[in-house]
Amino acid sequence: MKDKIEEIRKEIRKERNRLDTLKAIRNYWRRQNDNSYRMERCEKAVTLSVDKIFELSQKLKEEKE
Repeated sequence: MKDKIEEIRKEIRKERNRLDTLKAIRNYWRRQNDNSYRMERCEKAVTLSVDKIFELSQKLKEEKE
């Protein structure tokens, strides 16, 4: 049980780091007025990352109960 909780927490930390990186990239491209496909792909990746963090958080909450 505790191992699974720690594993989920590790996954959440990893995904949050990924999200921080994606946000930094997106902000850089926004400052550069880059409206290419890269910006669109980055926006989608940010959305997917947020969704994954939410799902992992829900999974963690269920494991704690």
